[in-house]
Amino acid sequence: PKKDPCHEAFYEAVGAWVEQFVASAPAQEDVLAVAMFLAETPVQYKGRDCYWFMFAAQGHMKPLIPLLNKESCKTVYDRLAECYKKYDRMPLQNDLLKMLKKAAK
Repeated sequence: PKKDPCHEAFYEAVGAWVEQFVASAPAQEDVLAVAMFLAETPVQYKGRDCYWFMFAAQGHMKPLIPLLNKESCKTVYDRLAECYKKYDRMPLQNDLLKMLKKAAK
């Protein structure tokens, strides 16, 4: 990844897709499905090079959070907390968890 910009292209492509998705006024269940996909997918590839690509792409979950209802925010919060234990979390997960917790109130 240091010599090949594919990780940046992946990150930008996911960001562009999320922007288009948000602009399409998606249904609640679709927003939840995308948020869950971004939350869960990296752990399925832990130990592989693509893990970090997918991990970084979780940042694109932020614009989805305001579109989620309180129940969905709690669902995503619980799953993210389950996938990334406190001792394994990076600042990105901590930020997402704070946002989700606040939105779930």
